[in-house]
Amino acid sequence: MYKKTASVLILSTILLAACSKEEPKAALDCAQPATLQNIRTTIEDTLKQQARSFARNDSRQFVDADKIIAAGLELETLLEDAKETEDNGKAICRANLKIHIPDTILKTAIDNSPLIYGNTPLSDMLEQKLMGSNLTFENNTFSTTLLYTPDKDGKLVLEDNTLSTTAQTLSATLLPYGVKSIVMIDGKPVSKEQAIKLLQNPNTEEPPTIDPQDILENNAASQAVGLTDDDDNS
Repeated sequence: MYKKTASVLILSTILLAACSKEEPKAALDCAQPATLQNIRTTIEDTLKQQARSFARNDSRQFVDADKIIAAGLELETLLEDAKETEDNGKAICRANLKIHIPDTILKTAIDNSPLIYGNTPLSDMLEQKLMGSNLTFENNTFSTTLLYTPDKDGKLVLEDNTLSTTAQTLSATLLPYGVKSIVMIDGKPVSKEQAIKLLQNPNTEEPPTIDPQDILENNAASQAVGLTDDDDNS
């Protein structure tokens, strides 16, 4: 009887020990589509905020914020090699974030850059912003490493400020793209091309008078592609 009771106790102890073991944690779903969409939304929201803030505070009124917002919709954003890793004993996701700017948008930003950054070329401005960061820019593409934890809906818990810094640097790069086709200098409407010439050489010949109707047609916010009525009113 004693042996039988002891056996039962031993078996019970083994069963309790087995039950007390923690269930293995489920692997993180690092590459779910909702995660990438949340990243894109964060970038687009930052572009929108930065562009509208600049436009509000620019006494020259050179920039149409809606053009920058529309350009943000044309970016190609990728999240590559997303996988689970461990950081100080904590399971997190690690992925390569890439944001590609279309050629036409980047070229326009470079051409318009003197009206925003003066004598500092866009490439030099970028170099200053990238210095000391883990963000790189090559072949029209920003690249960096993103550390995050997604929830079941793909919403992000970011481990650092990399995404925020990347979005702000991207915003600074696209800012010149938003320069209006016709701007006001000394109370006179001139084309942005002529404005750049005047900036680089103040002795440039007086620009020709521009028809007011051309100003309305060239700078109409409704020409910004990809925007909804809600975007215009927000």
